[in-house]
Order: sequence, then C-alpha cells, then structure tokens
Amino acid sequence: MVALLQHLPDLEVRGQACDGLELLCRVREHQPDVLLLDPVLPKLSGLEAMRRLRTEPLPTRMLCVAADDDPDQMLAAMNAGAHGYLLKCDSPEGLVHAIRKVHANQPHYCSELMREYMRRSGTPAPEAKSPLHCLTQRERQIIQLFAEGYSTQEIADQLHLSTKTVATHREHIFEKLKLRNVVELTRFALRVGISSLYFGRSYSHADY
Repeated sequence: MVALLQHLPDLEVRGQACDGLELLCRVREHQPDVLLLDPVLPKLSGLEAMRRLRTEPLPTRMLCVAADDDPDQMLAAMNAGAHGYLLKCDSPEGLVHAIRKVHANQPHYCSELMREYMRRSGTPAPEAKSPLHCLTQRERQIIQLFAEGYSTQEIADQLHLSTKTVATHREHIFEKLKLRNVVELTRFALRVGISSLYFGRSYSHADY
C-alpha cells in the first residue's frame, strides 16, 4: 500500500504503526485526513482503536482494509466508526478510489459484503444493543489480550499493571458477561469482533 500511495501526487503517507496502541499515538500526533487500518491488530484491535478515536475531536476519517470477507466484521467496523470498508484483495485502483471517497466525506463499503449481510439478516442492528457497552475500554483491551493467548503476567507487563489488577479486571469481565473461563471469553471476543485469531501473535500494519 505504501509503495502504491507514495507515488500519487495528491496523497502523502505520513507513517505506519504496527499495533493498535501505537496507532492511537500516531494518529493523535499527526491527525491524518484518512486512516487505513486492519480491523484486527495486535495489543489493541483496530475496531477498539476506532471506537476510541471517534470520541476525540480529530479530523481523521477511517477506512478499514480487511483480509476477512465476513459481512459481520464489516458491520462491526461500521458500528465502531469506520467511514469505509474494503478487502485487501481489491484492486489498487479500488483502494485509491475508496481513499478519495472517504476523504470527500462519502461512505465507501464493500458492495458484495453489504449485499450478503442484507441477504442474511436485513437492516444492521444498532450498536447500542451490543454487549460491549457494559465494558470499559480497559476491559475490552484485556479481553483482546486474553483471547490472543497472553498470560496474566504478560498482560500486566504490557499494560503496566499488577497481576492482581489484571486478575480483578478478568473477574469483573466474567461477571458482567456471565462467562466462566478464558475459553468462553475467547469465543466472545471472536463473536463480537474484539479479536481474531488468524494472525496469532504476529504483527499486522496500520497505515496513515
């Protein structure tokens, strides 16, 4: 993507981030016009990053470029604040067209996924009905890290918390969501789009 975009005279690539936490810092610092991101990122998911960014007074428009052709994930991205959604297998011309549309304040969603979603279930449900609304930002982040296979100690080290604090958050999450263990927590994270296991603990990229 960078190689493609940096040669276009009307576009400038300001930088890249390798995980969701770095993404938040870079976007807040540079305030790009358009953010390209995978909805699935390490440490903090792209979906959660969008949820946080949309509450801030930033000029940035958000365009998801995803590997997964699941219409439910597109719906999750829309509910998280994405202004557009396309697949990584789309053509370079399609990517550039989507960037320009989103920059012009026009939504751009993958038409094939939209048709498939509407065929399955009709009008998208509002985000207000999502179980995510009973969780804090920290709890959603901890859910993602547990779902990605990190231990309590590793999560504590990453988030600069004590293991006792992480364990307390985990118990609060179990109580709120009526879950019994990390296996059920992982299933929940996959179902609502907080995490995906297809990248394991490797690194995807977010470009802006």
